[in-house]
Amino acid sequence: MEQMGIQEDNIAQCNEATRTKAYVFTDVEIFGEQAAKLICNFYDTTYTEDYPDTENDHWDYGLVEMRVYYSDNADKGKVLREMKKSFGETLPEIYYYTYGAISEDYSSLVEKMIEESDTVKLWGGSKLSEAIPEQMSLEYRDLWKLYNPGLNDENWVQFQENERLVTAYWLDSDNDEEYNVQIDAYNLAVYNEIKGYLED
Repeated sequence: MEQMGIQEDNIAQCNEATRTKAYVFTDVEIFGEQAAKLICNFYDTTYTEDYPDTENDHWDYGLVEMRVYYSDNADKGKVLREMKKSFGETLPEIYYYTYGAISEDYSSLVEKMIEESDTVKLWGGSKLSEAIPEQMSLEYRDLWKLYNPGLNDENWVQFQENERLVTAYWLDSDNDEEYNVQIDAYNLAVYNEIKGYLED
């Protein structure tokens, strides 16, 4: 957080649960503009045999997601320009397989696609299929199921072909309930944990 210029004085709220911690910051500058609110979600992806129900007195948190909310008078065009400097060219669409995309019975994933428009810009890193060695796909699949409820043998191929290690999202909206920027690196954290476990 200090590398981003965020200090303890900026903390407005902190929530903690098993394996997760979330901070709400105010009065911080992100992508060249003052943010009304910044939410940072941390998660401990450490694999254990009883994951995710591990009992632990100390969690090894890593930052997996950021959501930035700007005020109505913020220059969101400037934010977009700064994001392009950081992330490069945008993508025409990205796919989401997050908690909001799980079927009601938690048995499968519902694919959600977000398309680029004048008010929505998208970025993405490598696809999972580009990062996961083909000969180890099934080993990754069996462990990844623990981290993504709804992931199964049938949807694994589609999941790894569409899902990316990191995604970023910019939205030109004045709705206070909607975040204007999201950076999601949960998949990267899971990938690094599984990769390290399988290589040990």
